[in-house]
Amino acid sequence: MIRVLVLFLILIAGIVVGPLLAGHQGYVLIQTDNYNIETSVTGLVIM
Repeated sequence: MIRVLVLFLILIAGIVVGPLLAGHQGYVLIQTDNYNIETSVTGLVIM
């Protein structure tokens, strides 16, 4: 159980730190009729 938790934390850290080190995080825009969601790819993955 501890191994799974550590692996999950390493995965989350890689998702967050990787794009920051690369210098660009990407951009996601989700539009519906009257609602817009603008976020980075990292933010979308975390959500």
